[in-house]
Order: sequence, then C-alpha cells, then structure tokens
Amino acid sequence: MSDGTDERERLYTLRALAYGGHSPVERMSFPLYVVALFAGIYGVTVAQGVLALVAADSTRRDAFAAWSPPAVGVLAVAALLAAYAFGRVRGPVVPDLSLVDLAVPTDIQRAAVLQPWWRAVVLTTVLAGGIVGAVAGAGLAIQDLGPPVSPVIGGGIGAGYGWLLVHVWLRGQVLGAEDAPEVRDVLHTEDALCQLRRATIRSQAALDRAVTAALYAGDAAHLRREASLGRPRARQRRLRPAGASWVLLRADLLILRRAPYAAATGLALVAVATPVVVWALGQEGVLLALGVGLVVLNAGAGALMRGLRSCADQVASPSLLGMPIARCALLHTTVGLVPIVVAWTASAVWMGGGVAPGTTALVGILLTVIGSQVLGAFRGSPPTSMILGPESGGVLALWLILPHLVPLCVGLTAGGVASQGAQPAGILLLLGVAGLVLGLWRLRVNTAPQR
Repeated sequence: MSDGTDERERLYTLRALAYGGHSPVERMSFPLYVVALFAGIYGVTVAQGVLALVAADSTRRDAFAAWSPPAVGVLAVAALLAAYAFGRVRGPVVPDLSLVDLAVPTDIQRAAVLQPWWRAVVLTTVLAGGIVGAVAGAGLAIQDLGPPVSPVIGGGIGAGYGWLLVHVWLRGQVLGAEDAPEVRDVLHTEDALCQLRRATIRSQAALDRAVTAALYAGDAAHLRREASLGRPRARQRRLRPAGASWVLLRADLLILRRAPYAAATGLALVAVATPVVVWALGQEGVLLALGVGLVVLNAGAGALMRGLRSCADQVASPSLLGMPIARCALLHTTVGLVPIVVAWTASAVWMGGGVAPGTTALVGILLTVIGSQVLGAFRGSPPTSMILGPESGGVLALWLILPHLVPLCVGLTAGGVASQGAQPAGILLLLGVAGLVLGLWRLRVNTAPQR
C-alpha cells in the first residue's frame, strides 16, 4: 500500500513540475468546450446547408441513399489504416520531451506514467467523433434525410468510431518501433502502454517539438522534411542517362516509386475529386461542391508533385541540369497533371458529352493547379513582421494554407457563375491564368537572390 502511495506522490510531483499540477485532461477540457460550442453554432448550419443540395432533388436523394453508406464505410476503413500508419511517426501518447527524460526512465510503471496522456487523447478523440456524428445527424434530420433521432445515433456512432480509431492509432505507435512486440502482447491497452519504448516516445516528442517550431516559423519546407511519412523504398533504382527534361521527369517518377504511400494517396484523391468536379461543372447550385472538389483535386496533384517541392527546397544550390528554374518547376508539375487529364477524360466519357464540360474548363483547372502548386512550393518563409506581430498565430496559419485558398476561391467563383445559369468554363480559364501568374510571380520573388 505504501509503495502505491509513494508512486502516486512521485507522479504528482512530476506533473506539478511539468504542468503546474494540472492533468492533460484538465488542460484539454476548455478547448473541447470551445470546439463543441462552435460545432453546435456553425457546424449544424453548414451540415444542413450542404445536405440541402441533396434534399432539393429526388434523383440526388436516391443517389445519396444508395452511395453514402458504402462511401462512409470506405472512408472509415481508410481512416483506420491511415491512423495505424501515422502512429509509426507520431502516436497518441507523446508527453512533453522534458517529462520523457524525467519520468520514463524511472522505476515507476510505464503505463502509470503514460495513462494521463492516454486518457486525454481518448477523451478528445471520442468527443470529437461524437461531435462530428451529432452534427452530421442533425443535418440529416433537418433536411428530412434521416429520422429525428439522427443526432443521437450519429453521436453514438461517432464516439464509438473515435474510440476505435484512437486504439488503432496506439497500436500503430507500439508496433511501429524497430524492436516491436507481437500483436498478441498489445491487445490490452495497459499492456500496449507498457510496451512503448522510451526511444520511440522520445523521438516522437522531439519530432513534435521540431514540427511546432516549423509551424511557428511558417517554414513549410522544414515542416515537410520533419513530417515525412515512411522510409524511402526502391533505393537501388538509378536514373538512366537522357536529356535534361527526360531525366527530370524520370526523377519525378522515381521519387514516387520511393514514396508509394504518397503516390497512392495522390492518385486516390485525384480519382475521387475529378468526377466530382466534372459533375459539378455541369450542374447549377453546387457552388460548394465545386470549391471543395478543386481543393481535394489540388491536394491530390500536390501529393504527386514531390519533385517540385524538392526543387524549391534546393533553389539556393546550382542546377545540375543547367535548366532555368521556371522551366524546371513547370516540368515538375507534369507528373501531377497527367493523372488529372486521364481521370477527366474517363469521367467525361462516363457522364456523357451532354453533361461533361469542355476542354476550356480542363485547361483552366490545370492552370489553377499549376499556379497553386508553384505558389505553395516557392512561397518561402513569411516576413519577419508576420512572425513577431501580436496576431502571428493566425497570420502564420493563413500563410501555410494560402496555396489551398487559390483552388477554393476559383471553385467558389466558378460555381457562383454556374449558379446564375452561365457557362463557368470562361471564368475558370481566366482565373486559372491569374493563378498561374501569381505562382510564377512568387517563384520569381523567391528566386531573385539566386539569379
């Protein structure tokens, strides 16, 4: 009994030194309250507004009833697989780095040391899942797409899925270590916490600190390097001699070969978003669908254009191919544009010529993607005034998401034109040219000292 009391006193002392005596659960309570408040005020409004597009047409209602359950199931399984993979890089149980050095090496049971952080993450994930489920259920109930008790059912399903997700995430953290235990040894949560290696926790805590520093500094290049997933594969593959342009294109394909998860993610996003964009351009009153579709399409293309970001990160080094930086950047976008063209053609054939938009809209979207990706790769670090200002957090967040705002604004604007009964192809082409000019201008500004 005295040993247990002494252990609790030592744990309390360690927490008091690290967080002033407040447990991680107490520190998370207020942010969770704020999130729940905003979800109730704005989340339900957005959910019922999006679902109003479905409820307004009987064909859309039938398609929603037929396709939404399998789509949600596929997304749920994909999220579980992503959580397991992400746990190898950053798991749910990552105390502060100083506390890792103080508490983990002691003779106190490791599960007892890590339990507070585990409870905080479980509480956060379960409540977040419940909030998302309740908001979605409220939207369904308001638009008469589900029973009146949909918020309760959705909240329960969301909370249960959040609980499952965080447990899969923990197993990914434990089994992702170099000297990982057997799966049967981590079936129980307490056993899984005891099996966490100090080296794994410390490396992930150090990664947390590095990523936080990159976010505060607005350094996207450092953030990409620190948060990269997985180890390079196919390292025995080498480039064959060829012309400068062909070598660069082959290098892009080799980069994707060495990062199969990024390639698969990019192709999946392009395959999902392109039909949505093609469909939205042939409809009226789907402004939000077109904007979100272009954002997802741009994200998928960006996952494939890893060579473009590598080119931007090495802009201060002499070019090994002797190629102008602008030409090099535009060639790097090819590997992300080809899948869009293929998916666009397949979607247009599938939906029929009467619904699918023409080539002008495709060119405008391609120019938008090029401009957004070049802008994101060559945006550089934010000005010092942004970092040191009184509202630096919000400004830095805007700086990091700036490239994603380009396709969102283009999509919303084109959707607004389509909702008025006009053809959006012309405005897409015009805005695509503007996005490309913006990206090339940022490239020129960021590479001016090297010219």
